[in-house]
Order: sequence, then C-alpha cells, then structure tokens
Amino acid sequence: MTQYIDYVAWSEDAPPAVPLVDFEAFGTPAPQGSKSGFAYKDKSSGKMRVAMVEGRGKATESHKDWRRNVYDAAVRWQEEHRMATLDAPLRVRIEFWFDRPKSKPKWKIYPDVKPDIDKLARSVLDSLKGVITKDDARVVELVCRKLYAIDRPPGARIQIWVVEEGPIPYQVEQVGADEQSEQDAWAGRHES
Repeated sequence: MTQYIDYVAWSEDAPPAVPLVDFEAFGTPAPQGSKSGFAYKDKSSGKMRVAMVEGRGKATESHKDWRRNVYDAAVRWQEEHRMATLDAPLRVRIEFWFDRPKSKPKWKIYPDVKPDIDKLARSVLDSLKGVITKDDARVVELVCRKLYAIDRPPGARIQIWVVEEGPIPYQVEQVGADEQSEQDAWAGRHES
C-alpha cells in the first residue's frame, strides 16, 4: 500500500541537469575565519553588549578579497539574468579549485589539506546573501569538493537549484499475523 506524507520531495537521482544559477568566481578560495567577541558598554542604554568581529591579519585580508570576488561574480550574474533573490529551499553545489604546489605529484587531484571545506562553503554562502539568495539559511542541501586547478585558474564554480517541496510516497508494509504475534510476544518479554 502506498501512502503519502507531506514532506520535501526527495530523490536519490541527481539534481536537474541545468541549475537555475551557475557561475564562476576567480581568485584563491579563502575560508571564513573564526570570529572573536569582545564586550563593550552601549553608550545609549548603558548596557553591556558583545560585538563579534572577524579575525585579523593576512588571512582576513585574503578572505575579504575572496568574498569580494565571489560577490562581484554574483552581482555580474544577477545583472545579466535579472532574477529575484531566491527565497526557497535551495540545493547548492560548489567546486573549489586551488593552485597545485610544485611539491605535489601531478597525479594528485584533491587538496586534502587546509583550508577546511566547510569554512570555504560558509565564505561563499555568506557572499551570495542578498544578491543571489535571500539568506544562506535557505540552503537545505550542500555538496562541495576541492580540486587542484588543472588548465584553469583557481576559483570556484557555484551552482544552485530550487528544491521542490511536496508529498513523497513511501511504502507501508502489512505485517502478517505470525509476525505480529511474534512482535507482541517480544514486546511482552521486554516490558518493564
């Protein structure tokens, strides 16, 4: 017997062949750094507050440059396609490309070293907020990978699909009389 539940239509198949948004940003991908907090006294209310700021130093500068590159590429895509910001459940795929260090063998294609892929993704998603997406909280599925750039400059390819919502079928198995009595007997033995 097939019943339907009101839930996100999930498919094990690949997403549609053509994403709704598809663009590339160039430059060396940089991770979203850790934030630091400090306390200060609000002059107007007299209450203590906490301000969160990005880290400092050379890493922060490369992060700002990378976010600016992603933001600029997103703005160019938005100007060309004139689409409203996406405010729906989203599936995002990001492929990051890095320069291969001379010390790495040619056969090695995956940079399994820092920066962490989750911090790279956070940097990109924050850069898209307000330009392509209404909010990065709308991302319900995220697929990322890091590769060494072969015959291409470093950067990232960003693809976005809207996830359709609706009922999904699931199978309800009928339990036979023998199986049911066995389940009841097991439950009786394990009641406290």
